[in-house]
This record gives sequence, C-alpha cells and structure tokens, in this order.
Amino acid sequence: MEESLESKFASLKAKNMKIDLTRGKPGSDQLDLSNDLLNLSIQVENSTGIDVRNYGDPLGIPEARELGASLLSAPVENTMVGEQSSLLLIYQLILANYLFGLENPWKNQRDLKFICPVPGFDRHFRLLNDFGIEMLSVPLTGTGVDIQKFQDLLTEHQDIKGIICVPRHSNPSGDIYSDQNLLDLFRLGKDYSNEFLFILDHAYLLHDFAPSSSQTPSWELAERCDTLDQTAIFCSFSKVTFGGGGLSFAAAGKKLFTLLE
Repeated sequence: MEESLESKFASLKAKNMKIDLTRGKPGSDQLDLSNDLLNLSIQVENSTGIDVRNYGDPLGIPEARELGASLLSAPVENTMVGEQSSLLLIYQLILANYLFGLENPWKNQRDLKFICPVPGFDRHFRLLNDFGIEMLSVPLTGTGVDIQKFQDLLTEHQDIKGIICVPRHSNPSGDIYSDQNLLDLFRLGKDYSNEFLFILDHAYLLHDFAPSSSQTPSWELAERCDTLDQTAIFCSFSKVTFGGGGLSFAAAGKKLFTLLE
C-alpha cells in the first residue's frame, strides 16, 4: 500500500504539473467576456461635469454610487465606491476599527475575537490574522450558520467583535443563507453587544448561474433588526469583469459609514 502511494506520487511529480488551486479566481474564458469593455467609447464628463478619467470624489462618482446602491438595495447616501476589490474595503473597515474605533479602538483592547463560518474564505482568515484577531469557527449547515453553535460561542466568549461571512454562494461551500438565518444572526449579535460588527461580503451577489434560493437584501434585514449601525455590506465586480480590476462597493449604517470614509 505504502509503495503504491509512493509510486503514484512519484508519477505525478514526474509530470511537472503547475496547478493553480486559488479559490474564487475567474477563468480565462470568463475574463474574455469582458474584453470589449476595454474598447468602449465613453462620455468623458458625467452628469455633474466631472471628467471621469481624472480623480473623482472620495466616495465615488454619483453614477457609480447609484449603481452600488441598487445592487445592495441600500440608500445612495450610505453607499461608497472604492478600491478594486471588496476585500480591500473590508480591510479598511477593520483597520479603521483597529486604529480609531467607534468608541474604543481595538488596538487598546486585548483578546480580540471574530466569528468565522467554516468552510470559509481564506482571505478573510488572512485579514483577521494580520491584526492578531483570534478566529472562532462556526459550521455552516447549507442554509447558513449553525445558529445553536453561534449562540454557544457568544455565551462562552467575551470580546467577540463580530462575524465575517459570505451570505450568498458562500466560498467554497456555496451556502445561501436563509432570511431567517440572517435575522437570527442579527438578533443574537445585537443582544450580545451593540458594537457587534456584521461584515457581509457579497462577493457572489450576482452569481445565480443556476436556479438559486431567493434572499431578501441584507440591508433590508439589518434594518428590520435595527442593526444598520453595526452592519457593513460589500460587493464588487472582481468576479464579474476583471479580477481585482472592477468597481467595489460598500454600504453601511451612518456610524460605520462615517468611520469607513
């Protein structure tokens, strides 16, 4: 048995294959679909007279903010455009909380923790690890987070700062969180702390390639639970047009929005 495995391993090594195991990376055939975008003839001035080829408003030009707001079902005034991937905007949000915070900067606190559904997105894990934040895993069920395990973590641990997750077509399992699951997360997180942060990375918001479960917009559910000031929702075109080269959007309640801008 051992010799057989070693023989197969040696055979694979001899093929000198170079396999990219990166998750969430568009294929070349998908990228080809957007090639014509590079040759579009555009009107260089927008509705406010800004030359869109130049530096724009720090929160994004109005047309782009309106697009992001429509995607996330959020008010335009609570939506910004920035960076080339949602991950960079999420990093900025974590950094802002770490350095400044809404009240007490995280850098002045000890034993920071974040809840991460598993299996989850490795880049989220790397981001939290960069700030020395301990990750507490909670399993996915097919329709979202295991609520009982989530509740158990909140009971067992102090200093949990929030949860980071991909509510639609979760990477890599494909889970689509049910409305009830998200409502339960909002309710329990808010009961735990009015500073509990909900980071919702909608990287695959537009990826219903096959018939998929419907889902009420996260903004609407957060509003229903009165958690908008604790909620930040992100999406981008990185997996729609060119990887790392599209527009990225963030929508958040007033307090978080002010911190992020």
